Amino acid sequence: KARRRWPSRYETKDSDSRSRRSNDPEEEIGARCHYTSACVDDAIFNLNDDVYVKAGPNEENYIGRITEFFEGTDHVLYFTCRWFFRAEDTVISPNLLEVHDHEHDRKRVFLSEEKNDNMIESIISKLNIIYVDPSKTPQERDQLISNSDLYYDMSYSVAYSTFANIPAENDGATDSEVASDISCEEGKPVADPVGSSDAQRETATLLDLYSGCGAMSTGLCLGAALSGIKLNTKWAVDMNEYACNSLKHNHPGTQVRNEKAEDFLALLKHWNALCKKYVVHSSNSSGSDLAQMSNDDEDDKNEALPNDLFEVERLLDICYGDPNKTGNDGLWFKVRWKTYDPSHDSWEPIDGLSDSPECIKEFVQRGYRESILPLPVSKFLLVPFGLVFMWRLIRYFSKGSVDVICGGPPCQGISGLNRFRNYNEPLEDDRNKQLVVFMDVVNYLRPKYVLMENVVDILKFADGFLGRYALSRLVSMRYQARLGLMVAGCYGLPQFRMRAFLWGSLPSGVCLFSVLFFYLVTLLLNKKVHLAINVSLHTMK
Repeated sequence: KARRRWPSRYETKDSDSRSRRSNDPEEEIGARCHYTSACVDDAIFNLNDDVYVKAGPNEENYIGRITEFFEGTDHVLYFTCRWFFRAEDTVISPNLLEVHDHEHDRKRVFLSEEKNDNMIESIISKLNIIYVDPSKTPQERDQLISNSDLYYDMSYSVAYSTFANIPAENDGATDSEVASDISCEEGKPVADPVGSSDAQRETATLLDLYSGCGAMSTGLCLGAALSGIKLNTKWAVDMNEYACNSLKHNHPGTQVRNEKAEDFLALLKHWNALCKKYVVHSSNSSGSDLAQMSNDDEDDKNEALPNDLFEVERLLDICYGDPNKTGNDGLWFKVRWKTYDPSHDSWEPIDGLSDSPECIKEFVQRGYRESILPLPVSKFLLVPFGLVFMWRLIRYFSKGSVDVICGGPPCQGISGLNRFRNYNEPLEDDRNKQLVVFMDVVNYLRPKYVLMENVVDILKFADGFLGRYALSRLVSMRYQARLGLMVAGCYGLPQFRMRAFLWGSLPSGVCLFSVLFFYLVTLLLNKKVHLAINVSLHTMK
């Protein structure tokens, strides 16, 4: 039976071959026989037990799963261990544990395909590691892991810096204790995100941060179309006014916002609160309340306004920041004044519109219907409300949700052409802080997929701290994630152009790592397009 299960252990090798490879540490150790259990320090260990394994001085003990017990041809007893990785053991590195804007669960480990042979004396003790389906809610997860030493919900690939769902072939039989079924087979989604026909599938929405003229999102949408996925850039954000004008001209259906990313995030939080107030809860108002408001409005119309007061006709736009350069950031509305033409439109703080609640309500409800801003997926959906209120919540939180966020945070603080980079504290550079903002937006909106692009130096500068940081943020948010490099010349383009990419996918989705190539091609082709648009805009000016 052992010969059938591990045939390579029992292959006979000629003496010349054995002598040539005797110094090769990767050479597989030959076996005389196999065992199903072993006794170490009066404790019995069986196949598929999870154990602590002795590490070097000043190191935490290693964690692994026993897959073989055998006696080698050298008459030494060995066991083969399949390794678990703590977050700090992965490409994330221990330095990221000192960054306080996110944290990793100390009980969470990642199962890898890495194996090697060790002398049996290095086994220290058993431990209980359970598999937890990543689709479980935090409450369910906490309950499952309360009686375990450690748990895992994803795999880790050392070679490809990838965190992903556990493939189906690693299902429960090998676990110390099985908490739930494997959620996803390798290469197969839990639920098919693309229907069998155009009529059956909806258009996925995309938010492009640091959009520039839209080359990245345009390339991603074109590439998605090639694979049969309907993807639409619904929102875009950039500080450059000319780039925003270019994107609006070429994509009139996109909600383009010319503002800082951190102001955009603050706006999203205020917009979410307004939508909860005026969309979800507004229908709870009684008929008498509505009648009273209507009577108040009629009374207001019959009253003459003082000379120093102006009447709001309607609200046109919303922003967070300081559009009037007052020195104070806040929530502002763009106002169209009654009896005045558009040249008198002005930005007004929300506190100054306290006498116009109906205008605010009308603007929020219209903006919600038109999805002028994305909305987060709410945790309130997990709470059992009454049927009517639950239906309102489902309708509300399915409107404006983001399927994909893409973006390329500024690279000036990272690029090797910058001689003044902050090696000791990379995140203290204001430009590099945009990487934090990007991940904060992802954490708030929780899209199904995330794609971030940057220069290669993000993996080299300061020992790759910023690249590791971005990956660490996604993993701490429990996204499947992969970090790597792509070279344009490998995909048919006549240029070398190398870029770093970070993919993220919720556990319920398919890891789209394999389809990145068509995105890269279309992205690079669109670089030429947006350069031509920039030239034409400046020429017209």
